[in-house]
Amino acid sequence: MLYRNASIFAFACMLGVTGCRDNGTLTPADLSMAGGGGGGGGGGTGTGDMAATNYVPSSIAMMRQGAPGTYELDDVIAIALTPSTKSPKLVVQDAAGGDYSAIQLLCPASGTHMCTMQSTIHTTTIGHKVTVKGLFVKDSKMSGGGLQFYVSTITDNGAGTAPAPLMRDQTAIEQATDAGVTGFDKDFWQMVTVTPTENLVMYDWTPTALKYSGSGAWPGCSTAPYVFGFAMAPASANLTATAACTVKTAPAPSQATPDGRQIYIGTDYYTSFQVSSDCQCAKTPTTVPAAGTQWPSGMAMTGILGYETPVPGTATTGYKIFSPIPATAGPGVLTGTVAPPM
Repeated sequence: MLYRNASIFAFACMLGVTGCRDNGTLTPADLSMAGGGGGGGGGGTGTGDMAATNYVPSSIAMMRQGAPGTYELDDVIAIALTPSTKSPKLVVQDAAGGDYSAIQLLCPASGTHMCTMQSTIHTTTIGHKVTVKGLFVKDSKMSGGGLQFYVSTITDNGAGTAPAPLMRDQTAIEQATDAGVTGFDKDFWQMVTVTPTENLVMYDWTPTALKYSGSGAWPGCSTAPYVFGFAMAPASANLTATAACTVKTAPAPSQATPDGRQIYIGTDYYTSFQVSSDCQCAKTPTTVPAAGTQWPSGMAMTGILGYETPVPGTATTGYKIFSPIPATAGPGVLTGTVAPPM
């Protein structure tokens, strides 16, 4: 089973718009709290190191379809940023857009690929052009092509123009399986406008893949959220949902055998997306999905289509996660949400 890595999500808060979702006194967990990394699997087949000076100029699209190694990406557009000052993550895209044109950049504060450009990345303006050099790792064993780009240097080149969001239906964000990834990996890390062709209904308030999975026991709400999203599913699938949140001191039960048609909705990227299924840590004014909560058919919502990988060694299949942006989310186009349990 896949587990949501704290090093992926604990800092995944702001995609160039606002801060972490309102979670009371929440202080996001540091990347050192868990292994692995965002957007790629551990133990990849990349070569080279951060001190290398032979960076191959490339577009993101060419790099992602090529071999791992050290690359230089010139004038790519910053489209998403997490607010971490210690290990920020920046999503960038080729100005021309197109298939395979986006990727998430990592700048860990420690570890094998330690980066020293945190302050520069943290102050990068969304919509600006940046030139970045670093190490591209591709995990050949990971379904969907687990990818990581570790930053060596980055330069802000001023204002640019981001590509328009892709237009997709709900099949683009259904949970990734070997079959589900095929044809959609070209869209990963791009901004996507999703318009469901049928009602999407609640399926799982506490997906196992999205639970905290840092080193040791969960440290509590003041340090890290317990769950980083929830799962919905097409109404036509007629799946049996888990129970909803009933108390504020314990999570809702998880699906024992999740269905591949489920859709992960990320809740930790934006303050304005006030829908959280983290019963254990949810604070007012966050709302909680109820049994009758739906994403109505025909209602467009825009967000980042991410592709995350499990803690290294736990699985070979990653999963998609759709993270809505505030303009079309919070408190959301979702209907039927309720106040957190008392």
